[in-house]
Amino acid sequence: MTTLDLQQQHTHHEPGALNRCAAMLYNALARTAGLFSAEVDTARGELILEYDPNTLLESELQAVASSLATDLDSPFQQCINRAGGYACTACADALKLELDRRGRLDDFTVHPGRMAVSRTTAPAERARLIRSLAAPPEEVQEKSRWPWDRWDPLHKQAVLTAITALGIAVGWIGGAAGLPQPWPQVAYVVAYL
Repeated sequence: MTTLDLQQQHTHHEPGALNRCAAMLYNALARTAGLFSAEVDTARGELILEYDPNTLLESELQAVASSLATDLDSPFQQCINRAGGYACTACADALKLELDRRGRLDDFTVHPGRMAVSRTTAPAERARLIRSLAAPPEEVQEKSRWPWDRWDPLHKQAVLTAITALGIAVGWIGGAAGLPQPWPQVAYVVAYL
């Protein structure tokens, strides 16, 4: 985590996405008894929740984590800091402003450099849940020379249907137009293969 330097000039980011993230983290803590820390780590793409296992049931924790991970995924995907793999203090500044606007800084602490909110009073026994925000990356496969290998079955079926229709049309039109004998038959054979 970095320290917050209020004198430093920060580039302005889209406030809607940052405030939306801050509001989601804040609301999760405000609504959930036993949850005392919620954090988004932009470098790792993780949602980190710290909770009291004696107060918060596992099912409630999983519901909160699933909801937050789903809701935070869209702003996370749009975050300009994610591409660089780092979290900047601008996120912490936006979070501090959001909590200050709500008038609840006495109950919550901001950890600069990461999008994090935590209660000032935490139980002695703590547990941690870490959940990925983004979908796991797809395996990169070597591209085939032929597009046919990359198509799904429906795409292949559509292409084959178009070739069949074209072959039948060429055979029928060619026969009606008086093309020499082998060409209409070749078009029909191609259509049925």
